[in-house]
Amino acid sequence: MLSIILAVVMCTVAACTNKEPTLENHINETKLIENQHSISYELSPEVYTYNEQININYPQISIFGKPNEQEKLNEMIKERAYSYLDNYSPEEKETFSLDMDYSVSLENEGLLSIQFSGYSYVEGAAHPVDIFDTINIDMKKFEPLQLTDIVTIDAEFLKELKESELQSDIIEQKNILTERSDEEWLTSLQHADTSEADIRWYLTENMLGISVQISHAIGDHAEFEIKYDKLKPKLNTFFFQK
Repeated sequence: MLSIILAVVMCTVAACTNKEPTLENHINETKLIENQHSISYELSPEVYTYNEQININYPQISIFGKPNEQEKLNEMIKERAYSYLDNYSPEEKETFSLDMDYSVSLENEGLLSIQFSGYSYVEGAAHPVDIFDTINIDMKKFEPLQLTDIVTIDAEFLKELKESELQSDIIEQKNILTERSDEEWLTSLQHADTSEADIRWYLTENMLGISVQISHAIGDHAEFEIKYDKLKPKLNTFFFQK
């Protein structure tokens, strides 16, 4: 009799330990897999303030286990955030005001795209200036990206840009797309991010954004976005692998 009872107990324990996977098991396994592929860096806000009239908010990065790369990227981001101040002498900064913030439009294991925006004003000027700047980073190589790293700049790309979505309600901003010759556009796009060009760019989950400096009367800068689907033959797919 005792042997029968023991056999029943052992069978019951075995059944409990070898039960079929449940939906909850699958959900937990999926969460574990997602965590294994999570981003291996973090962003935190920093602020630079001078005389209460210059305020620059910018992110700094923490890269787990890579202090040298972290220092390199933080200096790069800080330099871009402070770059607008390079336009003014120490004396001018005493009568100059700047309020700049940032947003992150794309953040994943391979790419980081940061936008800086705000307003500046020099005492005695007719009006403030609306500022827009960007920095895009290859998070695998820890290097800044150029627009030409991401997409092939040619006549077909320019066609897509001219048909792209304006990100403003100021319709007049779209006139900039036809005010320049194709040759001027291609030259500017190929040198985007440089001091010689008036073009910046950024990335989102689904779009490539192009920012162009324009006259103050219609907003100082205009942004146009192109869906990646329309650029597939032109995109460097290495940066968009899942």
